[in-house]
Amino acid sequence: MKSALFISLIVLSAVPCLAQSLFSDDPPTDISTDYAFVQSLFPHPAGSDNERVLILFIEERLKDLNVSFQTRDFSQAQTGHSFSRIIEAVIPGQTDEILMIAVPLNHRLDATKEEDGAFGIALLLSLIAHFLDDPPPLTLQFVFLGGEYSPDENQFLGTSYYLASSYPVERQAVLYLLLERFPARLRIMSGGRGIVSPLWLLNALMDSLQASGLPWFIQENRQQIFRTGLVTAATPVAAYLKEGYPAIGIASADPTGESFTGDRAVAFQNAIIRLVESTKDGLPATWDTHYILLPLPNRPVAVPETVYVVVLIALGVMLITFAALRMKMTRKYLTTVRKNFWNIPFFFAASFLLFAAASYVLDGLLAISNIPSLWTTLPLVFFALKVSLFLCLSALLYRLGYRLPFSKNGSFYTAAALFFILLCIVVFAFLNLSFIYYFLWSLLCIFLFSLFRLKRLKVLFFLLSPVAIIAILLNLFLIPELKFCDIVLFNLSLIHI
Repeated sequence: MKSALFISLIVLSAVPCLAQSLFSDDPPTDISTDYAFVQSLFPHPAGSDNERVLILFIEERLKDLNVSFQTRDFSQAQTGHSFSRIIEAVIPGQTDEILMIAVPLNHRLDATKEEDGAFGIALLLSLIAHFLDDPPPLTLQFVFLGGEYSPDENQFLGTSYYLASSYPVERQAVLYLLLERFPARLRIMSGGRGIVSPLWLLNALMDSLQASGLPWFIQENRQQIFRTGLVTAATPVAAYLKEGYPAIGIASADPTGESFTGDRAVAFQNAIIRLVESTKDGLPATWDTHYILLPLPNRPVAVPETVYVVVLIALGVMLITFAALRMKMTRKYLTTVRKNFWNIPFFFAASFLLFAAASYVLDGLLAISNIPSLWTTLPLVFFALKVSLFLCLSALLYRLGYRLPFSKNGSFYTAAALFFILLCIVVFAFLNLSFIYYFLWSLLCIFLFSLFRLKRLKVLFFLLSPVAIIAILLNLFLIPELKFCDIVLFNLSLIHI
């Protein structure tokens, strides 16, 4: 026992000497050298000997670059404890406004060597060296966040402690680099539970990545899930947004990255440089969080709230004008709805009960299989099964109720469909404007269905009307966003309504 303790003390006392001999006499090197060295320290979880070497390496590099920095431990942390450290380096800019660029100092406890976050650390050091030679338009704060990974993956202790102990006077924005591996593609992290990144920052990052020629994507529909709060896992970006910082993040997208190449590393660095240069006019004080992202082949288009509202008002005016010009058809629909309005509550309740029955069937299948979490590995299969059950039960109910005195007037069902789509739009206008556009496609198809007399066109528009909503649901089940999937599959709530 004593000999083991003695050996441990020798190893720990040698760490500073090792770091000094490795780093202090050498001038700063390029990103590939830093990347290789940080990878050689794997594993370096919080509080480990390898992490101490990594911290000394970063500190010595910053000293060689003559950069102002400070290192702090977690002794004053109120939300948890870690033996790690947080290193903050500052490069003054032409204004006192701050762009913070943060990267985790550690890696997940179950990470492989390719997922050690070495590239993010090397990239940050390379950016520091670059902006020393080319002063930025605003002050840059580079933060190596220790303690981000713990047994509770949603904790982000380093972020929590930084936010609790920092009190910036000037306006500050945040870019979080979650580059666990050298990425083949980048994924934009633009929000978290109940909150999204401001539009100006999202546009700036998308422009920078696009101009650098890097492969990237953003999950447009997940942006809407952020707004609902139905997010399975927390994101580090959300913590900054909730504290009032305009924040956004970049993450490695694919399970397997690609081999490190100097050209690709330079492209990543240039993307961040372009983002910094885009702030030359200062950080905007206004936030637009009700924008929508329209998926297009080249890149998504962000529609600002003001444009979105103008389009909605214009559509409303067009519908009212059309109804006034086609008063005969409008009266026909209003008359048939008034006469058969009692049908609507029945169909409404029947649909809800059929969805509920399908949910109970899924619950029964899980009970029989004795694997309650089976649906989490096959969410799309369970979704397809629920929809199939609903359609089968609906067909059976139709056969049983065909002779009952329900309306046989086709105009009534067209008018009822228009009524419900408009009702959905009005309800979601009060909840969140950004959700309305999901129903606009259905509204357009039902509207065209009512105009054309040709049966083939009516069938076409009938089949097209649910396409947009189905596509969104499929996308969320393919991600998969399990909290949302759980509500759709099993929760007898307003989601069925």
